[in-house]
Amino acid sequence: MSRLVVACLLWASAAHAQSAIQPFLTELDRALQSADRAAVAASVRYPIVVSIGGIRVPFRDAKTLLDRYDEIFTPELREVVARGPAAAVETPDGFLLGNNVLAIAQVGGQLKITAVVVPPAEPVPESSSSPSSLRTGGSREPRRISLRAGPRPTRFAGLLPPGAADSYVFFVSKGQLLEVRVERVRGEAVVRVVNAATGAPLNPRVAQGALLVSGRAQASADYRIEVQRTSPGDSDLPYMLAVSMR
Repeated sequence: MSRLVVACLLWASAAHAQSAIQPFLTELDRALQSADRAAVAASVRYPIVVSIGGIRVPFRDAKTLLDRYDEIFTPELREVVARGPAAAVETPDGFLLGNNVLAIAQVGGQLKITAVVVPPAEPVPESSSSPSSLRTGGSREPRRISLRAGPRPTRFAGLLPPGAADSYVFFVSKGQLLEVRVERVRGEAVVRVVNAATGAPLNPRVAQGALLVSGRAQASADYRIEVQRTSPGDSDLPYMLAVSMR
């Protein structure tokens, strides 16, 4: 078989894959962009297993999935869907989207999401103008992050103006070991890690904050990291937050 014939067959296969999945991805993207959570949940086959931060989490129905919607359908995942069928690869079982972020297959004559691997949040470059670097005092809106379980920390850069505090929220399963460290602050800032719902500290021995906080989650819940200045200062304080979860 000539190279030209092979190339034509590959092109035809890719074109077929794109045309077959285009309507599904268009509707899914519309639902994600408009925050139509019910429509997004309806696009999923249940039960489903979702990998969140390297942890495989089963969901038996739409209700249980919607309870953790924000952790699953993150900005990074929505970006993959927004790329459309160009990011899709056809397989014997259906389609894979965005380097295995979504598996999509025919279920009862309709395309459904059959597996999800939540992509990790992109660490903020130190030069980035992120919400953490806005020059306003006081506490800012918490930023939800996703973490990949493993020994290597995920790092986030920020900038604290005088009198400001930053916070990050993420889900932790019961028994997971967390280690949170604030770096490059010259002793002028500390971190606190608490249960976002109850305010209970991850490690009661450093409830008031420290450069390093570690401990095991006592419950499966959202936890909040608070980066706080310990001295008023008269200039912005850059920092690097390193978070690992095992």
